Amino acid sequence: LLFLWIAYVSTFGNFSDKMLYELTKVPNLVGGTFFLAGIYLAYFELINIDSANINASKFNFVWCDLKVLKGFEIETASFLGSLQYMIGALFYTLSQISDFWDWGTAWHACLIEWPLIVGGFLFFGAGICELVVNRVFTRWPTAYVWWAAVFNCYGGLTFWLSACPSVCPGDSATVVGASGTVAYLVAAILTLLMWRGEQFGGAMIPALNRAVEVPVTVRRDPKTGLMQIIPSSMVKKSEVEDALNPRLSWRGVVF
Repeated sequence: LLFLWIAYVSTFGNFSDKMLYELTKVPNLVGGTFFLAGIYLAYFELINIDSANINASKFNFVWCDLKVLKGFEIETASFLGSLQYMIGALFYTLSQISDFWDWGTAWHACLIEWPLIVGGFLFFGAGICELVVNRVFTRWPTAYVWWAAVFNCYGGLTFWLSACPSVCPGDSATVVGASGTVAYLVAAILTLLMWRGEQFGGAMIPALNRAVEVPVTVRRDPKTGLMQIIPSSMVKKSEVEDALNPRLSWRGVVF
């Protein structure tokens, strides 16, 4: 939404240079920061998909064992796509922070223009990965995830092209970038609808979406006291006896 605001103000706003600075560069950094945070949380979800480590309070923050992901049926395209989103968002943030200062021609190109081009290209590559993992080319468009993947890919393509002056010169870059922002917004809304349907993998981790089809049970580890989520088929009847036939403790009787 903030990116759309920037496109609107840049195109139709009639403000002084100082006011235009405040109305565009500051919202651009705020929106980019939230964008980076959201992408990192999705990446964090992927590299911490091993519930055993989570139950033991062992988290990965930058990298993970790729063999573990393979064991959970996470496709290579899912990991590559998430990684491209993460790196692309870092490039975009670099450009947004650097844009607060005036630079010479060479430094402006290195710190502002090229990071946008590289970041946009990585977003497009991540969108292609989403198309691959969701089998967009071989399935009918009957699911939220199909459309979310398509809109994300289009958004990445437009972010890349709008940053290339030779492809989208002048005001056309703003129009193309705004259309990509709308596509990302629609994809985000579709992802929220998927979350309401317990499709927590979004468009990048379909293995988590398939996990919803498997009945799960929440239990408390008697040794650590931590709550664990495990497949219901792994639960023994003796472990849920208290839940099936609840009994009062002596403290409960006294109470």
